[in-house]
Amino acid sequence: MISFKIMSGSDVPGLRRLWGAVFDEKPEAVELFFERNTNNCRGYFAELEGKPVSALYLLDCSLNGKRAHYLCGAATLPDFRGRGIMSRLIGFALDDAVKRGDLFSLLFPAGESLYGYYRRFGYERKCFRKRIKICGEGGDLVLSAAFPDSEELQRLCFKKNFLLWNNNFVRFACDYYSLYGAKALWSGNALAILLGDEIIYSAYNDIKELKKLLPAGEYLMTVKTDDPLFPGAPETEAGMLKPLGGDGLPDKVFLGLTLE
Repeated sequence: MISFKIMSGSDVPGLRRLWGAVFDEKPEAVELFFERNTNNCRGYFAELEGKPVSALYLLDCSLNGKRAHYLCGAATLPDFRGRGIMSRLIGFALDDAVKRGDLFSLLFPAGESLYGYYRRFGYERKCFRKRIKICGEGGDLVLSAAFPDSEELQRLCFKKNFLLWNNNFVRFACDYYSLYGAKALWSGNALAILLGDEIIYSAYNDIKELKKLLPAGEYLMTVKTDDPLFPGAPETEAGMLKPLGGDGLPDKVFLGLTLE
């Protein structure tokens, strides 16, 4: 019989194996996720005969000053799919999130077909982004000694309707993406995660400060839809949002930093 549980420390080895069995992830990346997110991550899983067969994780964040979470790592072992286990697990996890005081749930579906799947649970297409190009000014990849206050940089850069991550998660994400060949660049006034010629995440108090970090060249960059510096770029959907309390749904929310 399937039972639904909240993750504790003793459950981590089995959940780590489940993650590795379902996702094409480097083992060290999976290890890093569980090592570095214990204080801001709640795990939920379905168990059969002492073995986790389905799991998901809620990462703490905030949206417009309200408690929120980002749902990620939703996975079910192939032999147990098609039984409604994940649907029940999502309900179990969101019920607990409401009890804990979360007011918003956000996620980024892995494919277009999953937008329809998550809509069944009350998630709506309220998250958008733009892709633009900027030029670097020849940064030499020398980092400042101290990791910047990324929370303050996010507030300065995005203003409102964005997923605010704490400093620990941002630093974890820098290290996580570095395992896949990305470079994390920062100064006291800007932060960027650079993967090849794409800036997969950035936050800054002035875009000039960001350009100073980047090696000379042209880069594809993700920005918020209301970014005043890039008014003409087309918008694309990039995530979903579900209210868990009485608050209405903000429009055109920017997820920004995710583990997609």
